[in-house]
Amino acid sequence: MSFTAPTPDIGVPQPPVRPNEVFRFVTQPSAQKGAARHWLTVMLLDAAVTVLAFTAIVTTDYSRVTLWVLAGLGTLGFLIFLMLWTGARTVQGWSGDDLIDLLVLPEGFVTQGGLDISWDEVAKIEAVKFSPSAPKKMTRAEAAGYAAGTAIVDWHGAKTTINIHVFDAKALIERPATKTQKLAIIDAIGSREGFVATQLGFRSGEEMNPLLQHLRQACQQRSKPFEFRESDTGL
Repeated sequence: MSFTAPTPDIGVPQPPVRPNEVFRFVTQPSAQKGAARHWLTVMLLDAAVTVLAFTAIVTTDYSRVTLWVLAGLGTLGFLIFLMLWTGARTVQGWSGDDLIDLLVLPEGFVTQGGLDISWDEVAKIEAVKFSPSAPKKMTRAEAAGYAAGTAIVDWHGAKTTINIHVFDAKALIERPATKTQKLAIIDAIGSREGFVATQLGFRSGEEMNPLLQHLRQACQQRSKPFEFRESDTGL
């Protein structure tokens, strides 16, 4: 199965097809260019609202608590959107194996930059799906956040991350590797444990369900833990 852009970008070298690929998730610079414009627009709107909130704190008598909550959320949102915009801008210059989000093979995985991970190295597979939660009692700020999260899912599909936990993350880092490969490796300080984060972006259930079912079955066959959880932050 292949969930790549319908048409690879003209003139951009694509990751070579590996033998017996089961799933193939590859990003395209053109898609990231559109994402960069989108996140820049949202970031600027967020910045404008945040500036208005801070200005209102100083110049009006409106509820200080509400304004500080709005300003705080706006600042946090700005930092998140800045990170997303920077990431999209960076990917625009990638090609070849750097475009890989995740390749699933019978013998293991290929992740960002062409990093090979065999099933023997895998300790656990963790799938995280962004799913905004609705508290029974919500403040105005919480209601706004929930509405925004729901709108994102309705518009783009759910954000999904597959974390490939390994027995020895430091051994992966010490391999001859490119900077792009190392960006995906997250090791625990003071421990050999860690994981490789594969960000699959916003995907529909039609795309994700076959992958999740395959990973669950593959883990069962190899007596490895498979964990699926939903998060209201996508982390």
